[in-house]
Amino acid sequence: MMVDFDIKELEEDINNFDEYESKLFEAKQIEREFIMGLIRLRKEQKITQKELAKRTGLTQQVISNVEKMDRKPTLPNLIRYLLGLGININDLLLTKNN
Repeated sequence: MMVDFDIKELEEDINNFDEYESKLFEAKQIEREFIMGLIRLRKEQKITQKELAKRTGLTQQVISNVEKMDRKPTLPNLIRYLLGLGININDLLLTKNN
C-alpha cells in the first residue's frame, strides 16, 4: 500500500510541534535508530531471528515484533536479546571510570 504525502507539509507539521510533541517525536526517532542498530548487529553476525530466539529463550515472534517495532520489548527481553548478540547492556552504559 502506497501512502501519498507531501514532504514539505510533513516538515512544516514537525516544525510546528509543541514541546511535548517534539520530545515524543525525538524519542521515536531514537527508538527507531536503536532497533535498526539491533537488526544491523544481528545481521552482521549472520544470526537469523530463529537462531537468536534459540540463544535467548525468546520466541521468534517476539524477536520479529521487536524488530518491526510492533511491540516495545520489556527490559528483561531487551537484555536477553542483547545477550544473544554477545552484548552485556551494562557495557553500553558503564565507563571504565565507574
